[in-house]
Amino acid sequence: MGQKINPISNRLGIIRGWDSNWYGGTDYASKILEDTKIREYLNARLAKASLSKIVIERTLKLITVTIHTARPGVIIGKGGQEVLGVKVFDIVVEARRATGANASILYVPPAFAAESILEASDAGIELVVCITEGIPILDMVKVEEHLKKRGTRLIGPN
Repeated sequence: MGQKINPISNRLGIIRGWDSNWYGGTDYASKILEDTKIREYLNARLAKASLSKIVIERTLKLITVTIHTARPGVIIGKGGQEVLGVKVFDIVVEARRATGANASILYVPPAFAAESILEASDAGIELVVCITEGIPILDMVKVEEHLKKRGTRLIGPN
């Protein structure tokens, strides 16, 4: 049988995780079939969203599907629409005016993190939480100076 290894990690220096992660259970054939059907359904339903990757994680009672896309607006909706009863806003100022929000959580790539933190601060947000790692140091130096002037607190990034 040999060693069980991820075939993707041994090609072209690419290192990434599995596309399906299962924790517990023994009915693997039905899980593989169900994962395939989930992927086919999502690829057909979200064809215009430019899906790059679908990751499926399973525990004994829960399935988590993570969708990586180049066009999230196609999936979650554009500004002015509602998703699960929650209104979607294009910019932080609109959200602040409409809801009176005083905190913002950012899930953005490193290249856009500094700009997103500054946008939240300029909108009058008092607390900004950013989980992004790998933000350029010079960007964060500018952000820190700006936040001191505005009185905004920042939690993260690591």
